[in-house]
Amino acid sequence: MTSPKHVRPKRSVSSIGSRASLNDYLASSVMSHDSIFDGPGLGTSVPSSVSSFNRRSRYGSDASVSQFSVDYLQSEYNMSRYDAESVAAMSMEPRSHIPKSTGSAYSDEEELTEMMMEELNTHPVLLREDYADENDKRTYQAVYLIDEDLEIMIAGFKTDKTRLYVYRVLCVLSFGLLYLLFRWMPRWYVKYLGKSEPFASADWLSVETQWGEFSIHNLQTQFYENSLSTVFGASIRVSSLKDIDTDPFVDSFRYVSYRYTKFIYHPLLDCFLLQKDWKDPKWIRGTENVKSGLEREAINDRLKVFGNNDIDLKVKSAGQLLVDEVLHPFYIFQVFSIVLWCMDSYYYYAVCILLISVISVLNSLFETQKTMKRMREMSRFVCSVRVYRDGFWTSISSTDLVVGDVFELSDPELTTLPCDALLLTGDCVVNESMLTGESVPVSKLPTTDQGMHELFNFNDSVPASLAKHFLFCGTKLIQVRKPYVNGKEEGTSLAMAVRTGFNTTQGALVRSMLFPKPVGFKFYKDSFRFIIVMFGFALLGFVTSSVQFVRLGVHFRTILFRALDLVTIVVPPALPATLTIGITFAVSRLRKKGIFCISPQRVNVSGKLDVISFDKTGTLTEDGLDILGVLCVDDDKLGEMRTGVNDLCSKDLMSFDCPSGLLYTMATCHMLRLVDGELLGDPLDVKMFEFTNWAYSEENSSSKKNNNRLEDTAAIRAQHLAPPTVSPPWASDYSSMAESDLEFGLIKTFEFVSNLRRMSVIVKHGSAKQFSVYVKGAPEIMPSVCKPDSFPENYQETLDYYTHNGFRVIACAMKKLDNFNWAKAQKMKRDQAESDLTFCGFIIFENKLKSTTSGVIRELNDANIRTVMCTGDNVLTAICVGRQCGILPEDGLVFIPRLVENADSEEGDTTVLWEEIGQNGLTLDPKTLVPNPSPEETTLSIPTELHKLKNYHIAITGDVFRWIAANSPAELFNKLLLKAQIFARMSPSEKHELVSNLQALDYCVGFCGDGANDVGALKAANVGISLSEAEASVAAPFTSKSFDISCTLDVIKDGRAALVTSFSCFQYMALYSAIQFTTVSILYMTNSNLGDFQFLYIDLFIILPMAIFMGRSRPYHRLSRKRPTANLVSKRILAPLFGQIILLVVAQLVVVHVVRQQPWYIPPEHMEEGSSIFNSDVTSLFLVTCFQYVFIGIVLTVGPPYRERLFRNVSFVITILVLIVLNSWLVLGGDNQKILTKLLQISPSSLSFKRFIFAVAAVYYVLSALGQDIFFVFLIKKATVFVNKMLGRPAKVSKKLYKRLLRNQEPLK
Repeated sequence: MTSPKHVRPKRSVSSIGSRASLNDYLASSVMSHDSIFDGPGLGTSVPSSVSSFNRRSRYGSDASVSQFSVDYLQSEYNMSRYDAESVAAMSMEPRSHIPKSTGSAYSDEEELTEMMMEELNTHPVLLREDYADENDKRTYQAVYLIDEDLEIMIAGFKTDKTRLYVYRVLCVLSFGLLYLLFRWMPRWYVKYLGKSEPFASADWLSVETQWGEFSIHNLQTQFYENSLSTVFGASIRVSSLKDIDTDPFVDSFRYVSYRYTKFIYHPLLDCFLLQKDWKDPKWIRGTENVKSGLEREAINDRLKVFGNNDIDLKVKSAGQLLVDEVLHPFYIFQVFSIVLWCMDSYYYYAVCILLISVISVLNSLFETQKTMKRMREMSRFVCSVRVYRDGFWTSISSTDLVVGDVFELSDPELTTLPCDALLLTGDCVVNESMLTGESVPVSKLPTTDQGMHELFNFNDSVPASLAKHFLFCGTKLIQVRKPYVNGKEEGTSLAMAVRTGFNTTQGALVRSMLFPKPVGFKFYKDSFRFIIVMFGFALLGFVTSSVQFVRLGVHFRTILFRALDLVTIVVPPALPATLTIGITFAVSRLRKKGIFCISPQRVNVSGKLDVISFDKTGTLTEDGLDILGVLCVDDDKLGEMRTGVNDLCSKDLMSFDCPSGLLYTMATCHMLRLVDGELLGDPLDVKMFEFTNWAYSEENSSSKKNNNRLEDTAAIRAQHLAPPTVSPPWASDYSSMAESDLEFGLIKTFEFVSNLRRMSVIVKHGSAKQFSVYVKGAPEIMPSVCKPDSFPENYQETLDYYTHNGFRVIACAMKKLDNFNWAKAQKMKRDQAESDLTFCGFIIFENKLKSTTSGVIRELNDANIRTVMCTGDNVLTAICVGRQCGILPEDGLVFIPRLVENADSEEGDTTVLWEEIGQNGLTLDPKTLVPNPSPEETTLSIPTELHKLKNYHIAITGDVFRWIAANSPAELFNKLLLKAQIFARMSPSEKHELVSNLQALDYCVGFCGDGANDVGALKAANVGISLSEAEASVAAPFTSKSFDISCTLDVIKDGRAALVTSFSCFQYMALYSAIQFTTVSILYMTNSNLGDFQFLYIDLFIILPMAIFMGRSRPYHRLSRKRPTANLVSKRILAPLFGQIILLVVAQLVVVHVVRQQPWYIPPEHMEEGSSIFNSDVTSLFLVTCFQYVFIGIVLTVGPPYRERLFRNVSFVITILVLIVLNSWLVLGGDNQKILTKLLQISPSSLSFKRFIFAVAAVYYVLSALGQDIFFVFLIKKATVFVNKMLGRPAKVSKKLYKRLLRNQEPLK
């Protein structure tokens, strides 16, 4: 159960300021988990500002929460008697000084709990001096949901019964309008009917997110007869200085479900807590204790607390969906419009719109149900599971699993994990692609007692040390190995349920798809602001028309209808749907290309990317690197490269020379698994092992009869798991020897850890009682674990040569273990194994670029999209790959840093020394990052060299990145972010921090990666693209099945096309409203109006197909250097828009003026009620506007540089041709077609006037097309320059910080 340990100082909830002071808000904020989010279940992406960055907070970064927690404890738990320093110290010192609880937190677990609190790194016991103070009852609470990166404000309310009665009466009197208003504006409902109430007695809650989303939820009561501690688990423990029962018996508990997450009210802490990370106190006793399973009473209690283990989406019934759809403001507006048209005798038009609305509602209903059912089928997984309960094995449905259940993992029918679980016995291989986006199978090992301790130490995110034992819900089981009992009998592979239902990792994935983070895209806000402006014009037009109506003596009823009719014209009902047309088509196109999107709102954002960061291995380069050869230490030097393994070993398995040690490291130091005869694991490990030609086996050789290996058998019985073995290819030459004498047993593995950058393995040599340690990792870390005298003279020289040339280098080391046995191996700590090693040599891998990498990087650079490499590899290797692919120029100057201790300083200060990798003596000023050329350097006088010096680049390593972030001024750190192109040796947390800091400079950041190490960065980026076989991954909004970076081009191109389409559709609907508004405003001056079927023809036959098909234009094949605008109120958008309005108004006024001069002119009929339709004014404006609707659609259908040319959109071209022919037919054949004339109420006209209509339409199109692209933009630019010059305004300053910083950087002299 989650405790209120930390409060996150993020953005405030929008309504906080009106509810309480800042101090009250800080005091009420509760963090929902004890740990900072570090990706979905992997402890590899903790934001560096918390984990590894000890520096001041920057805008846009996750800041340290330590001081904030102090303030919280002082204000919330009556710790004000301590000053800030003493409180901070108390949170770090041993807990022996904390007052003991006067009452037991867990009656029969007191000793166990005290031991847990002493041993585990949990928060101090929460202190409350008085629980009964009624004046201190909480009425609101801020909670930060880490896995969703969401802040919510919860407030308690009771319904004012008097106001409720008045509200019901007013709803009846207003015919339901008040009900609809409060339904659409829930804040008004809460403000009027709600009465603030403490949580303990509240009936319902209001929940508001940081994005302004507001909802109301009823509090529910669950009957429950047990102690309070069994509801909240071992992670929440309350202690009191007074004689108060801290673990009372409760007969029920109150909770609320919000977004499929359950918040349970804690009566003593007076706040709502998540039950996601509930802990059982007995887990701390070790693995043997939990294998006994659960008893029926505990199972029933946990079912009440957690509910069923079922990710079951609540699919509304058809009736509920119908009510929700019909009561949506859009359809209420449609109903209002239909009623208005019927009352105004527009029966045919009203009926057609009604039919279309009904079809739209039913289609929306069908699609919604279909989508929810598909989502439900994808997320809901039910299977049969064998569990150990009440001392017996029984088969149950996976929905009945509860936290703490022990179930059989080796059941052949179990192929997918039904919950988040901890592996107790046996081992397995799983596919976690849905979680991390990485398709490489992952090995899982049984947990230890230390692992059970770590289980208490995490909340929400699984640390890396526990991830190797942790099984995530929804991941696929590839292979399960049963443990061995008594050295020869197969046992049962067991796992323990840790999280169930929506609390699991798969539940988090489903929630992320159901409730994606809102994209603060300015376009949507600006569009509705523009509608409000148009509504203002409608009011102005209505006032003008009303004066004329009164002058003409029109009946009040008609005046009212005309006023309301203007509203339906200015705010077209189809506007909301047209805004999403571009996104819908873009998502469909991306799906056909194998790119899946779980957050459609990100499509438009991808069109605005400024910088894209790429992982290297598996993203820019091939995943499976080929081995070029190996270098062994020979006579204190690294000798010549050996491309084979025949001369590495003397076929003596007891040999410990460097060549043999290098071979044994390659054969044993890996995490490979054998599944159906195929080796699975990291591609680098697979290539390395295949290079040795050794054989890998997972058969238990110790299970064979061998009386001389009793010690090993006893050890295996203790571990219940057979170790894998490897054997050399020459084993068949020794037929007289036992097979086990020629095997290496992989006794214990310390897996690769990103911050250590190495892995190691303890190996047993054949049947001899000889053990050794083999280590492989980054060459930079070898000096810290190897004996200094074991390094050859040319170590650094050789390393620099191969890394400079783009090869990936892995260093190998070994250590012989004397007087060692199996039991000692299992107890050996990692730091003991990885110390005093002997360096053996290097493995050289070729970094081959993927075939598409260089072309994609070139196109991104040409489009002025900055490309950055962010990798865990060596910096020199990264630079070489960067030059090969185009991230860096091949002949440019690149500076790399290293930390240097200042020996002259008494304080031992550290500084950064920046050196050019060409070793030409060039350095950077560490305070300004400006090159300092050497005075002796004469080549810099050459213009080419001076150009290189001015356009230098920076490559930085993770350790220096951390140091500069923590110790340098913000200006220097920002300049580093602007200049650096290569970020090497970056841990997952540092990748996350890099993305956050780039966003703080107002970059729109994209990140493309393929592995678990990239999860944090993928989720933090504005647009994350995961290269994975999974269709939906929690790792990123976009998932590409194509394992190359060409998908980034597709995402950007479709994003730009979708963004431009959204603007075009909005402008088209706005101009459609303006055209029709102008028409009816002119006609209102003579009490005329368009006819029933004229409105129908315009909306159904022109506007509807034009709006749909103009959005089908595909993206342009090449990226432009200029990004499309995302600002609707920019001069670039508004100037052409208002220019088009002026053109269309002038065109209609000209037509009306000319038609009234004709001798055959039919004037409007004077009518007190109703409007004149059959007259020359109506006919002439109807005919000319039919062409305006078509031509403005052509003008607004933007082609290059963001979308393909218009003629390639075949469906749109056909629509245009059909409409032009149809409109021409109406103009030319109206007099001869009596049926058509009567239907559309077209009045007769002369042939010369019909030609005039064509001429006006043609001139309008020419002027509209020229004005849209040339004249209007040119005019507004000149006007802006003139106004700025007259007013003395400075040049335009970019709103983006990185652009201002780049502009303000002084040029190099």
